[in-house]
Amino acid sequence: MTPAFTTKICSMPRIQHTWLLLLALMARPLAAQELDRSQLELAWPPQDTLTPFLLYADSYLPVHAPVNRYNKAVLPLLEESLSTDNDDLQRDAAVSVTLLHEGGYVDCSSIEKTLRGVLESKDENRLVRKDVARALVTIDARDSADVLFSAVGRDADLVRIVEPALARWDHGPVQEEWRRRLENFETEPAFLVLAAIRGLGHSRDQEAAALLQRIMVQSLRATYRSAAADALGNVRDSGLEEFATQLLTENSGTLSPSSVSRQTLHRLLVAKALRNHRSDAARATLLTLAPDADGAVASVAWESLIRSAPRELRPLTEQAALARDARVRQLVVEALQATPDASAIEQLGRLLDDRHPNVRNAARRALLLISETPELRDAVIAAGVAALNRDRWEGLEQGAVLLGSLDHEPAADRCFELLTWPRTETAIAAAWALRKFSIPETLPRMLKVCEDLDVKVATGTYAGSDPAVAGHLFEAMGQMRYDPAEELLRRYIPKSGPRLLPPMRQSAIAALGWLKAGSGDEKLSDLFYQRLVDESPLPIYELENVRYASVVSIGRIKAPALESKLRAQYAGPSNGKLLYSIEWALTQFSGEPLGKSVIPTKGFPLLPLKPIGFRLDTGNRGRESESGNTDAP
Repeated sequence: MTPAFTTKICSMPRIQHTWLLLLALMARPLAAQELDRSQLELAWPPQDTLTPFLLYADSYLPVHAPVNRYNKAVLPLLEESLSTDNDDLQRDAAVSVTLLHEGGYVDCSSIEKTLRGVLESKDENRLVRKDVARALVTIDARDSADVLFSAVGRDADLVRIVEPALARWDHGPVQEEWRRRLENFETEPAFLVLAAIRGLGHSRDQEAAALLQRIMVQSLRATYRSAAADALGNVRDSGLEEFATQLLTENSGTLSPSSVSRQTLHRLLVAKALRNHRSDAARATLLTLAPDADGAVASVAWESLIRSAPRELRPLTEQAALARDARVRQLVVEALQATPDASAIEQLGRLLDDRHPNVRNAARRALLLISETPELRDAVIAAGVAALNRDRWEGLEQGAVLLGSLDHEPAADRCFELLTWPRTETAIAAAWALRKFSIPETLPRMLKVCEDLDVKVATGTYAGSDPAVAGHLFEAMGQMRYDPAEELLRRYIPKSGPRLLPPMRQSAIAALGWLKAGSGDEKLSDLFYQRLVDESPLPIYELENVRYASVVSIGRIKAPALESKLRAQYAGPSNGKLLYSIEWALTQFSGEPLGKSVIPTKGFPLLPLKPIGFRLDTGNRGRESESGNTDAP
């Protein structure tokens, strides 16, 4: 695309030249559909559930990150667009720079000078300045730090975008400005004061310690005092013990009416200020704050002590495990995991019953890690068995998953009992555990359970958990090659009748693939192929997971007549999951990898930006919405 052409399009209406810009960015993506072996392998298929189906837990092929690189010929077009007098085109180009560079598509650092020139010349248009400033921050334009600092002024958006970057770059002039704001914190706008406090804390400016202490004591605003304590905790890792003691014992300062009491706020300030201290006095103070009734105070104290002295928290764990704040209970899990012994394991076992999913999942993961120590494995299993024999659904679910992960086969009878538990999570976890156990002697019992569930499905009387329960048991029977199950599994191949439930169909097809692996059964494979190519909307469109399972099963069975059909599908258009599964199936025929597997980037990179700042903004304001480009399979 020639410069003359780009100059011509810059005079077009915005809707036209914006589309031309998009087309230019889309032109000739480099190696977008070819595997780059230098890329890191991804965990694919993703395991984002507590009890994943075996079909998705197997990684059949090394799958690599997509090569998100676009032709660098787009850079002159971006520079040309930035150099125009059209504000809208400049904004589009600046946003494109941000997304292309941030997403790894094109290294845009070479156009820093052009962006800097726009920022210096656009005093009257704050929208252009904001997008250009964001682009400069994204390309890490440290040489433009002075220009960015001059551009900020008292613009709230620019403060949020630019000042965190200046803190990372250790920019001297902005630190002087931040200290000036803190000296006049009573008269400066709140957003400027808070930005200054956070910036000085991020840059660990030692000269700001006295100013931060002053705000903690004198400010009438709880938000200022809390932010100052956060920053002071970053700036100082020693020497604040006496100040903390005074703050705890004195009722200095007056708060504006608030839901937080002065005493509670002072305890929170002390916990934040001392969180990186390691002295005996600081540790003693934090230990007095760890049992605090306020969850915010206790959480800060626990986080600090877990890093420095987790053993000293053990006398507090029993009581803290009953705290109302879920974050405190999760920190109890971390403290117990850091100091594993029989008592810690027993406490973690009780936390498997916790009402908050983050806590009980953390307890299970902690027990799994502790079980890697041989002398503690039996104690972990005993904790899982105890949870499985209680009657809280949370503990039943976690106990089943824990014992299934540890392959504790004596729990199989209890898991069969739980297949009809009223709570869905418990029944599914029990079925998953039975598949993990893979005990051949349980196969007739599994088949009987599945036959009963099939009757319920056929009559429409099944429970919410039944399809997933049957799916796990189908996979177990297929994996153990239980031939008596074949007739039942075949009922779920057709896309007709009442047996259209996704977990059962995909698992039945996958199970048949294991059951008939290497048999060359052409008729069965052709039934699976019909699922792959079925485009009829009646009674429903064929489900992607069913297509995926069908292709994988074709690869396992290896019917020679199906290889050419799969190659035809491989050469045509296909999405990431199907392309991946078809390639895997073809490698089963040939024995050699084809080297095409990638997870294509979903959508086009020019999507709304995520905010750049010390923290994500929860608001949605046009280009500042939190939705962004996602590389989803």
